[in-house]
Amino acid sequence: MDELWSRLKTWYAAFEAQRHWLLVRRNIDREFRLRQDLEPSLQRAFLEALATRYEALDREAEPGSIHPLKFDPPRLMAEVLARAGTRFFLQGGPLEPRPDLLCRYLPLKNALRNLRIPKTPATGVLDTDPRLDELARQINLGHISVACLKGTVGRAGYPVWCTTDRLIHEPSPDVVRDRLGLQHVDGGWLLELRYTQNVLLRAPTVLDASAGRDDNWVFLKSREPGGPGWGWTLDLSVPRGQRGVPEAVHDAIEVPSEPERQLSLRAIGDLRGTKAIDFDAILGNPEL
Repeated sequence: MDELWSRLKTWYAAFEAQRHWLLVRRNIDREFRLRQDLEPSLQRAFLEALATRYEALDREAEPGSIHPLKFDPPRLMAEVLARAGTRFFLQGGPLEPRPDLLCRYLPLKNALRNLRIPKTPATGVLDTDPRLDELARQINLGHISVACLKGTVGRAGYPVWCTTDRLIHEPSPDVVRDRLGLQHVDGGWLLELRYTQNVLLRAPTVLDASAGRDDNWVFLKSREPGGPGWGWTLDLSVPRGQRGVPEAVHDAIEVPSEPERQLSLRAIGDLRGTKAIDFDAILGNPEL
């Protein structure tokens, strides 16, 4: 694939403009030059699509100007992936064995579309304008349970990120957030969804981490050759970062008809803000 990397030379160099972008580029290096989490044919197909789009930017730029995507290599990746639909997502190799319990964490406000919030005096929560602190309290009291879940967990064809049960007994919301590397979550509540469904777990790839948002990039590809294998969160609880909890991805799952047998909820919060991140220290940590 040397000819493709040659076509992408200036795109690759543009990552040096932002320190945190270098973490993205390190994952790219491990994905395409070291690991075997992604089939070589898919690696080539993505790089070809990326190089073709990058070369087209010059033709689309205003006369005498440079297309802004030339200066934003992660966003160009996200655009190429968006144009390809779901082709490059969930393509990491399968992971075995599967843990008995999986956990997914997301901001509680982002889970509202999947919750049927009862409009009853028992909860005190309005279904049209829920107060997150009261909603979280009612979840932890069991008044709002997995029986209120609807639809699917995740979006079909797109990666659902999950981890093992390592944080289920952690009471501190800040510790949970920092160990998961959720540097973009600076307040509010997290929702912990535990589930036992038999899903096909796949190795997370740098392409999965670029699925539609700029805040998904903080994860660690293994620095060792081989694969497919689990990824890791970037634990931000120490200044130079450290390996956090294991991460995998899977496709969306349907909420079962009797969810209490397979799922449970916990609200974690209230988060009080994030600490500054020293990207130079993280990049210089030889253990990452």
